[in-house]
Amino acid sequence: VGPETPRVLRYRLRPLKVNVFDHEVGVVHYKYEADVEPAAGSAKHVGGRWTEVYKRRGSGWLMIAVSGGPDGMR
Repeated sequence: VGPETPRVLRYRLRPLKVNVFDHEVGVVHYKYEADVEPAAGSAKHVGGRWTEVYKRRGSGWLMIAVSGGPDGMR
């Protein structure tokens, strides 16, 4: 995230699958779509997919890996 990051006007997350292994590791797959407004330009609609991996730490979860991005750019 930096000065060139577009402003998010609206977004929607759609979970596809959540797996938890041995109550210790969680893997989340989801699709997203958003309307964003770049610093120099007009608003546009983007969509893509993400996968996140979490490790249980005490009573919470710590994200340890993430992968994905806009459709057509992975």
